[in-house]
Formats: sequence, structure tokens, C-alpha cells
Amino acid sequence: MTALLRTYTDADAVSAIEDARECVRTAIVDPKSFSFDHLLRLSAVQLLEKSDPLMHEVLKLFSQGTLKDYRTFVTKHPTFISEKLHVDDTVLIKKMRLLTLMDMAEKKTTISLHDLSLEVDIPENEELEEFIIEAIRINAISGKINELKKELNVTSLQHRSFGRPQWELLRKRLIALISSLSTSHENIKNVYANGDTT
Repeated sequence: MTALLRTYTDADAVSAIEDARECVRTAIVDPKSFSFDHLLRLSAVQLLEKSDPLMHEVLKLFSQGTLKDYRTFVTKHPTFISEKLHVDDTVLIKKMRLLTLMDMAEKKTTISLHDLSLEVDIPENEELEEFIIEAIRINAISGKINELKKELNVTSLQHRSFGRPQWELLRKRLIALISSLSTSHENIKNVYANGDTT
């Protein structure tokens, strides 16, 4: 559906508002979809800001918000989830917990289990460990739990958005990698040039 919405220009995007609404709804309720910023750039979806402000707001919430933001939205609009998104609230709470974890992992690679417990509203016990294992299983993050320090060490993650800051970080990492490879290559050449191959 996203591919279809990309074909609309600013001039004819009005005719795609229903498609945009359904595309947003489908992306939000899809348990495997964690990136929404690409939808916010589509002309037809941008028109939802005026024609269906709550649908646009919930899209922004899933793109950038946390579990606390979601609960605030549900408190203000108690029937929206069931009537407009046609999904059970528990499904979206589970998704927002994962998105909140991803958000925390984008900011810090070492997350205190206590802080995580507070942010995702899961007791700091086996239930939290099961949540982390599920997040790793579905590739939202990769990492390990340090039982002694009561921390989650994140080694990689699926970014919620991939904009300019992520491109700049990728560029920096590639430059560092190229520099490191270049240094290694020079060291290997020097070892072979000196005849030291032991």
C-alpha cells in the first residue's frame, strides 16, 4: 500500500486519503512493523493531519512516542483504538513497549533493568527478562542481560527512524572502519616486507 501512496503527488493526494488512513492503520497494528517515519513523508498521509488529525497524531506517536505517550493518548481518546484502529489495546501496548525499548536503546547501549522496568511498565523480574528475550527474538534489538549489574547491554538495534542523524552516524562508522582497515593493511604489508611471517 505504501508503494501505491508514493505514486500520488501533492495535487492528487486528496483522492488517496482513505488509502492513507488504511495504510497508517495497517502499519500501526502490524506486530512486525516498527518504522513509521517513511509514512509521515507521504503527501496523502500528510493530508491526514487536517482531515483526520487523530489518525495522524497516533502515527506520530508510534513513530516517535513512548508507552507513557501512548497511555496519555488513550486516556484522552478512549474509543479511538477499538473504533478506528480495530485492534485490542493490549496488542498496541505490547508494541509500544517494544518501541519504548528501541527508543531507550537508541540513546544508550547500556540500560538499567530498573529504568527499563519503569519505562515499559513491567515488573523487574522474570516477566521483564521474557520481554527482553522476545525483543531479541523479533530482532527489535540484539544484546545480553548482565544479571550481576542488572543491566541490558545492547549490541545492535532496529532504528525507529532512519534520517539524517542515522546517515551521519553510519558515515562516521564507515570512515572509522576504512581507516582501521587501511591501518591493518599497512601493518600486514610491513610485516611481509620485513620477512616476519611467524
